[in-house]
Amino acid sequence: MLGFILKISGSCTDPGLAAILATIKKFMNILWIVGPILAIIGAGIALFKLMSNPEEKKYKGLFKNMLIALIILFFLPMIINVVMGMFDGQFDLASCWNQAEIINEIGSQNSNYIDPNKGNKTQITTDPNKYKGQTGTQKNTNSQGQYAASYYRNEKTRIRYNVYYQNDAKWGSVKYPSGSTINEIGCMISAIAVVVSANDSSVTPKTVFDSGHRHSYPRNAINSLSNGAFSCAAGSTSAAAIKNALAGGKVVVIKVYGSKKGGSSSFTSSQHYMALLDYKENKIFVGNGYSTGGSGLAGWFDANKVLTSVNEADYCTPTQTLLNKY
Repeated sequence: MLGFILKISGSCTDPGLAAILATIKKFMNILWIVGPILAIIGAGIALFKLMSNPEEKKYKGLFKNMLIALIILFFLPMIINVVMGMFDGQFDLASCWNQAEIINEIGSQNSNYIDPNKGNKTQITTDPNKYKGQTGTQKNTNSQGQYAASYYRNEKTRIRYNVYYQNDAKWGSVKYPSGSTINEIGCMISAIAVVVSANDSSVTPKTVFDSGHRHSYPRNAINSLSNGAFSCAAGSTSAAAIKNALAGGKVVVIKVYGSKKGGSSSFTSSQHYMALLDYKENKIFVGNGYSTGGSGLAGWFDANKVLTSVNEADYCTPTQTLLNKY
């Protein structure tokens, strides 16, 4: 048994194992719903028979067993998830269990992104030049107000963040164990690298990939790789909460869902992680994206567009040590 646990903890990035654990979790979620219902039905039948024949001991035992099963089936999945959540980051098996669904999704999906140069184009942002936050190597703005930049400096905190595109030739062809490339599915590590670069400008998506954090939650990876420059935690996915955080100088990494995931984000057809770096006049600066031909999803966007179908949000507060650097 110990050998099996060690094998799981040492193979947490294996997409095959992730698929197995994700399937187990789905089965448990179904069991969590169906099991108690079946136990209630069984208890009802046993109670009915017991009322018809009060002296029959087997019905008493059956009724008792159904009640015990009901309690176990209802609370066991909850207990497991709570326990695993408590040990995430301290116990490899717990971390692997908690991240199995994410790893499985990343390892199995094709490209999640919509080519911004294809399809109908509509105006979704205003000229980013009107904002005071500084950008580097800015190119001509295209019809959607997007542009290529190598960095963005937050107007309030003065913190500088590198801006990365996952299809950059320096790392775009690097492959995950599943065979997919950073170009195809590397939005999460790109978003992580954008934030961490504030403390260490040499950090790139390839750095995050090589660090072993390519399947970590963004909050965990940023806390680890930024050497204490940020304090990150999961938070509300509401538009108001995210805007308030950005207005206060925080950075927020979000995951949005497109049509394939039951969402309506215009940034992806499936799912996509983005680092949000600033907020002003109901516009949000999106600091990374899927770039095609040097022009991609980075720049100022209408907040309502950015914050559509947000499924996860990690809030990162810069520490005083980081602020002092700028």
